[in-house]
Amino acid sequence: GEQQRASPCRTRSDCQHVGLNRHVCAINDVTKEKICKEVDCTRHDHCTNGEDGAEIQKCFENKCTKTECRLREHCKEQEICSKNKCVAVDCTLHSHCDQSDGPKRCSATVCEPVGCVGKSDCKPNQLCVENECVTHECLGHLTCEVDFPERCKDGICKCVGRECKKQECTKHSHCDDGGLCDNNPLKYPSFTCYNEVDGVKTCRNHTQCGPKAKCQDKRCVSVECRTNADCSDKKGENAWRCHDENTAKTDDEVNTCYAVDCNKHDQCPTKHACQDNACVPVTCRTNADCTGNFLCNKPDRSDPTQNFCKAVDCIGHKACLDHSNQDCKDGKCLCIENSCKTQTCVTSAHCKGKKERCHNNQCVEAECSSHDHCLTAFPDGNGFFKPAKCFPNCYTEKGRKYCLPKCEIVECRTLSDCDGKEICDKVKNECKKVDCRGHGHCKDKEICFKNVCKPVTCTTNYHCGKSEICENNDCKSVNCKGHDQCDEKARCINHECVPRECTKNDHCSKTAGSFQKCDKIDGKCIDIECIGHNACNTLKLNSFGDDCSEGHCLCLGNKCYKQTCRTNDHCGDMERCVGNTCESVDCTSHDHCDDKQVCKDNICIDVQCRDREHCQDKQICGGQEHNNTCIPVDCTSHEDCENFQGRVVKYSF
Repeated sequence: GEQQRASPCRTRSDCQHVGLNRHVCAINDVTKEKICKEVDCTRHDHCTNGEDGAEIQKCFENKCTKTECRLREHCKEQEICSKNKCVAVDCTLHSHCDQSDGPKRCSATVCEPVGCVGKSDCKPNQLCVENECVTHECLGHLTCEVDFPERCKDGICKCVGRECKKQECTKHSHCDDGGLCDNNPLKYPSFTCYNEVDGVKTCRNHTQCGPKAKCQDKRCVSVECRTNADCSDKKGENAWRCHDENTAKTDDEVNTCYAVDCNKHDQCPTKHACQDNACVPVTCRTNADCTGNFLCNKPDRSDPTQNFCKAVDCIGHKACLDHSNQDCKDGKCLCIENSCKTQTCVTSAHCKGKKERCHNNQCVEAECSSHDHCLTAFPDGNGFFKPAKCFPNCYTEKGRKYCLPKCEIVECRTLSDCDGKEICDKVKNECKKVDCRGHGHCKDKEICFKNVCKPVTCTTNYHCGKSEICENNDCKSVNCKGHDQCDEKARCINHECVPRECTKNDHCSKTAGSFQKCDKIDGKCIDIECIGHNACNTLKLNSFGDDCSEGHCLCLGNKCYKQTCRTNDHCGDMERCVGNTCESVDCTSHDHCDDKQVCKDNICIDVQCRDREHCQDKQICGGQEHNNTCIPVDCTSHEDCENFQGRVVKYSF
């Protein structure tokens, strides 16, 4: 067929316009026409960049040529890439600057002295702002009492707006008569004293509440008694005392009056016995009074004060788990007559075989121990297996029950063992015919209920009216079905239009320094660092401690992240900002190129001329419009026109 004609061009940009990025505009040797000719490269990014061990290359005369560097990252830490050579510089990071003779910052690869680079360069009451130490009265609450002992005695001051300001109180002891200080940092404290909460007097100790009252959760509450004197008006023959936390049997008995005499032990509290009609403390009265593996020993039942807790090997089988014997720690011991005795097994888990069972503390082989052991027990002759289950197979021998599980064939174990309109009765393991096994087996307005198709009003919202939803298969009227049925600042939640602070970012603040976005889950405006890259330019200090005021930061995920560069102005004279990294280029102006070269797309390319001196007599340099070629003219001076006989032509350049 006819060969496709090459794209004609005047300049290389014509080739780029038709999507031919790796082409230049060159003269066809045959047709002498200018056409787009494919080359190895026209830009550096057409060449390898040292990634994954590849060679570092640059595009030189439309060929990828090995070079030392293209990016600053190709050089060592204190080097930059200049004209594809790694050149040592004073610094590339602030940390490269020697701080021993004063703070310095790295400015355009040169360490320059500054007032400060961090708070450590300033005095204790100063902050480093824009590399200058700025003095404040305070930076935190704790320094106020030290620096201003008279004004801020006993910590009465708070650091507000970098000034030590005296408050009514900062702690409860600053308040009189049991008052409390509103100083909860989580609830916007006012640092003022208050003496009542919901009409109830506040307190910090019992004495501030008066008789028959106590301080509980910093509130005065009425009680029957707080001291023994509060029980002096009790009637009866007995003497009365006030229960405290040590004498009360229950929480309810605390702060109640009680009689001190007794007639039997069970009238006394735990670990007390009734002796001479008085409850006296004893080490133990019952086994429950002893902890761990101890029993209550009673050498003299007439004198319970001699009772003591006696150590035994175990009390119950579980106690053997803490025995020093490793078999007991593994659960292979039983507590027999308060002594741990080792057994072959206590549970089937102690048996080594997967199908062994523990019977009468001995391991006995069984056919199966789970249903999965029966999956391949009975082949069906077609390459598959019949459904089977593991049954207990229990029997009684010498008055004891034993079980040796075995596999038995059943009709089904799962739905897959039955036909399409059958279910597996897992109790009987039989296939049972049903009307349906799911809603998909029923009609549009039916549901599968207990395997029977049951007519209902609706199964989806489409079966209901515009202001109705299908709930529990009935149409129910609601205020809304979607957000679009509510006002702009409201959302349809549980089918009710609920007002929100915002539903989109436009409802929130866009003021520089106080950017917000809408949390669409909570419907509230939340503070963020930025919206859009330019918003970062207003930040002297971002959340990572970087200065963004010189335009080096990008807004990513509403946070400002500092970059090497955002514009070419952030890079060196022969660098360009590519992907937020300063990349070395051949040139940024014609002055960076040789005499008969021009800078085009940051590459020096050969041309016929850059000015008239490069051309012959009666020629001028056509400039960029004529691809920097020499153009014949009638004259380059008045003398050339003295004997001219032809037509006058006016050129405009």
